Amino acid sequence: MPSKEQYDACLSAFPILFEHFYKDGHVSDKLFEEHGIPKDIDIFGSVRVCNAGMTQENQQQAKTLIKLKSIRGRRK
Repeated sequence: MPSKEQYDACLSAFPILFEHFYKDGHVSDKLFEEHGIPKDIDIFGSVRVCNAGMTQENQQQAKTLIKLKSIRGRRK
């Protein structure tokens, strides 16, 4: 569960994060961190780095919201 500070940071950063998502189709971990939202942590308590490379594509898709461009790309 996020702390009050993390929750507030998420609310205040939402417009900027949404703008980046709408433009790029995803939001980088770096941008989350710049706005006070910490990186993901795995079940062992280690920081999980989410690189957007080809090897991580299956994990990244779950983090992105559906966009028309993504839908069209999956149809091909």
